[in-house]
Amino acid sequence: MKNKYRVDYITQKPLSKMFNLHHCDLHVENYTNLDEAHFKCLGNSMHDVVHTMYRYYRKDRKCIDRLKEVLDLMVELSEDEPLPEDKQLDLFGV
Repeated sequence: MKNKYRVDYITQKPLSKMFNLHHCDLHVENYTNLDEAHFKCLGNSMHDVVHTMYRYYRKDRKCIDRLKEVLDLMVELSEDEPLPEDKQLDLFGV
């Protein structure tokens, strides 16, 4: 599937060797269902972000709106600041 989808679904950055084929159906009994529509290719770090946010999103869907507010404010207040040369940013495909 990586050959078909060469970029992280969320960041649209090229997938590294350390990527995850994320199964969106979390029912263990459905893990053998290999329907491509149930999968998304994600970089390793973005896969962790998705699972972390899913725990909150499932209980409170407005958490995404609040996350977007924080990110929008960061862009607004820091737009002229160059992104730091930080390995952590590279992990997220920035």
